[in-house]
Amino acid sequence: MKMGLRKLIVIFAIALLLCVSQPLWLSLPMLFGGSVAVGQTNDERKAEAESLLQQALQQYNNRQYGLALQSLQKALAIYQRIKNGQGQIKVLYNLGSANEALGDYYQAVYYYNKSLVISQKNSDSEFEINALRDIILIYYFNLKQYAKAIEYLQKSLIVSQRINNHKIEIMSLRILTEAYEYLGNYTKVVEYGQKTLLKVRQVTTIDKKLEPQTLLTLGEAYVHLNDYRKAIDSYQESRVIARKIHNTEIEKKASLFLPPEPFSINYPINELFFLYRLGQHQYKEGEYKKALETFQKVLVITRELMEYSNEGYTLNEIGKVYYIQGKEHYPQALNFYEKALAIAKKIPDKKLEATVINSIGEIYIGQIYYGKAEKAFNQALKILRQLTVTGKELEANKELEAILFNNLGNIYGLQAKYSESLSFYKQALNIRKNLGYKSRTGEILLSIGGIYEKIEDYPKTLEAYQDALDWFKENNDKRGEVAARLSICITLTNLGLVNYYDQQYENAEKYLFDAITNWEYLRYENLSKLNDDLKISVVQDSFFTYSLLQKLLITQKKTDVALEVAERGRARTLIELILSNQSSQKLNIENIKLPTLDEIQKLTQAQKATVVYYSLIQDNRRYKVNSGTQFTKNSLYMWVIKPTGEITFRPVDLKPILQKENTTLEELVENTRDFIGVRDRSIFARTNSTTQNTTAKRAQFDIKVFPSSDDDPSKDLQKLHEILIDPIADLLPTDPNERVIFIPQNELFLVPFPALKDAQGKYLIEKHTILTAPSIQVLGLTHKRAKEVKLASVQNALVVGNPDMPSVAPKIGDEAQPLSKLPGAEKEAEAIKPLLEENKLKTKLLIDKQATKAAVLELLPQAKIIHLATHGLFDNIQGLQSAIALAPSGKDNGLLTAEEILNLKLNADLVVLSACNTGRGRITGDGVIGLSRSLISAGTPSVIVSLWAVPDAPTAELMTEFYKNLLNKRNPLDKAQALRQAMLKFKDKPPKDWAAFTLIGESN
Repeated sequence: MKMGLRKLIVIFAIALLLCVSQPLWLSLPMLFGGSVAVGQTNDERKAEAESLLQQALQQYNNRQYGLALQSLQKALAIYQRIKNGQGQIKVLYNLGSANEALGDYYQAVYYYNKSLVISQKNSDSEFEINALRDIILIYYFNLKQYAKAIEYLQKSLIVSQRINNHKIEIMSLRILTEAYEYLGNYTKVVEYGQKTLLKVRQVTTIDKKLEPQTLLTLGEAYVHLNDYRKAIDSYQESRVIARKIHNTEIEKKASLFLPPEPFSINYPINELFFLYRLGQHQYKEGEYKKALETFQKVLVITRELMEYSNEGYTLNEIGKVYYIQGKEHYPQALNFYEKALAIAKKIPDKKLEATVINSIGEIYIGQIYYGKAEKAFNQALKILRQLTVTGKELEANKELEAILFNNLGNIYGLQAKYSESLSFYKQALNIRKNLGYKSRTGEILLSIGGIYEKIEDYPKTLEAYQDALDWFKENNDKRGEVAARLSICITLTNLGLVNYYDQQYENAEKYLFDAITNWEYLRYENLSKLNDDLKISVVQDSFFTYSLLQKLLITQKKTDVALEVAERGRARTLIELILSNQSSQKLNIENIKLPTLDEIQKLTQAQKATVVYYSLIQDNRRYKVNSGTQFTKNSLYMWVIKPTGEITFRPVDLKPILQKENTTLEELVENTRDFIGVRDRSIFARTNSTTQNTTAKRAQFDIKVFPSSDDDPSKDLQKLHEILIDPIADLLPTDPNERVIFIPQNELFLVPFPALKDAQGKYLIEKHTILTAPSIQVLGLTHKRAKEVKLASVQNALVVGNPDMPSVAPKIGDEAQPLSKLPGAEKEAEAIKPLLEENKLKTKLLIDKQATKAAVLELLPQAKIIHLATHGLFDNIQGLQSAIALAPSGKDNGLLTAEEILNLKLNADLVVLSACNTGRGRITGDGVIGLSRSLISAGTPSVIVSLWAVPDAPTAELMTEFYKNLLNKRNPLDKAQALRQAMLKFKDKPPKDWAAFTLIGESN
């Protein structure tokens, strides 16, 4: 319905660039450098300042932003001394640009604003417009402070009117219109939309499509304001103009809800048609509540106009809205279908009757009443074939006939009558062909492919899915395209598996590489407009393909290629998020760099550490679409990559180990956590019968879980050491100060590596300095980010401890309960603050009511070190709803979610989440989806998180010791070594008190 806001802002920026001179970094004169002796004239000082500007330009172009800042500050001091206003404007503007390049957005806005003030005093409209443009871009894209962006858009509007620049004025009005639409303020949308329209019609040189685009926006605003007559007028006017200027895209959008032409001014009928189409659109978009509200309005009009047939069709549509929401809504759906059927028989309207009977048949399928469903579909077919119609009515009847054939195909397929099922699907497809491949053709092709898959005719399966993909692409059906591509991926995997069984390794390798290429295409191309959670789901589905290809390559002794494949499938969503945050370039299959052995070795060498890479391999089973099949991990592949780049491969057969213990690897990890005494069995506070220990834990609702006195975690800690460490122990460094970076997968992300015990009872942390990372490529990106963060000018720290706790419902439908207070966290925060200040970090301490979500969000981008000592809420369903508990304020519930963090731009060198379960989240084949991933994506190279609900007092001791080690002026340690030494100090205590914390990412 509208142009994307980001696209409009980009157009706005381009318009400003076209309306003023070149970007200011490119407009500096070429001057000679060199210092001028004391006693310089003002002209000589000006020449020195301009030379420094030129030097800053070169440093900026070489991405030496820190050096550029130094050169610019020197130039600014000279310009201020000689009172050269124009020079100050240039330097201040470019200081903004350099800080923006470093990601220090608040500092960038500060300098752009100073440039703006002096520009206004000097009546320099060129710099004024440039500064406004960049402030608007930062507030929109980077800080997402839309109210602030609107404030500066208003200023831009005033400037454009003052300098009589119609293009900038129109774009400012247009973006203000879209901005208010984004914020849901539709009264303002109408106000600025009307102003835009008026100005567009006055200026003949403006892009002609702006007029129908603005009318589209107005039409949508009127819909939200329930002024449907004005909405119809706006859409109709947009359609007429779009047709006149030959813009078919806008014409199609404008026609979406309009009655068929010739268009007549009959508002009751037009409004009925408009609302009916609007309801159908909302239904297709999954906006079920809105669709129901819209169809209820249609019912009112049909009854007022005594449009009985339309009333019946509307009742059928309401039934469909309930039906699509699941079995619990079937009774409501049937109720509306029965009302529609009664009208159809009373009028009578045989086409409506057949339509409703088909809908009832679909309910029967959901209820697994296949006999009733088959009877209903055949009854509808019989009614339909009795009708004598021509033209468009015949076409509509044929469309319904195709739907009935398709449903009969579904019925027989569900009963494993595959021959009959294929016959009906093909009849439905033939009707589609005769109708010119109109709606739902792709779905039928997917169904045909599904039947071929069930009978394991994979070549025909692949052919049908490819035809479906082609159809969806041709019809710009993104969701259908995803379904088809997904089916192709699974079919190629099955072909690879069949050839693997037959020992046709060359063919198997070809199919499996084709499969992962399609998985990657699916991620980068088809899912670019879909949500992050769906992208994660696709990565999870692809896990078996990557696993099988690794197994095939290892069978052929291609261990290095298998490592490339393992890394190729690891933490892809996180890598894409980091790359997209670092670049404005759209990610696609061409510009995503896939890992090579050479790159893996170089990235490891840059870390100067030993990398231990784990890959869990599933057993071989046929892969079915939407089967929900659980695969057993029967092998563990390990690669050890030394700082020299030398790679050693070691496989472990898990079957005999796990069969002996009668468990799975996942259960072994969970049992280990159980015995340590950390697993969160319940969300309610409780104690066992033998103790009334009330030690506060940083967990939801003050969870207290204590092992029995007979439980000994050593056995399982040693078993995990036997599986994960013993096979490679001879390859690990003997110097305990040398770093070992573990790259886990799936359940291995929850392993407390520091607490693993060897046969002699020695903890792993005693022998090695330990880090973890989601993938080797992520290590490379955090290493690069760490260098950039060091150049940033931020020298602040943020410490939060024991906020005024929010209330949270233990589960949906329950009453909200307040989270428990953490007095130890408050003491921890108060102890850490002076340690940071001693290292010249301006530290803001927020405790109790001060630690609101709003206050923390404002300070996060300006902090170099961030320490949050509070509760963490763990979401194992989506992961993105994992949250940090902060003080509520106003309507804000105080929960800072992983999804919200994902949208921040941080400049922190280190974030410590001294809270429970902050290292946990939804675990997928792509890694842990939660707080740690969001922080890394937001620009933090080093994150310390916990794997379980840590006791309050021991955590305070451990964290204080960590900062003492890290910030020691005489002998400062890197982050990993500082954490190790803190753990060693408390290793004689139970592991639950000290082994929860893990450093993810960069150590130095």
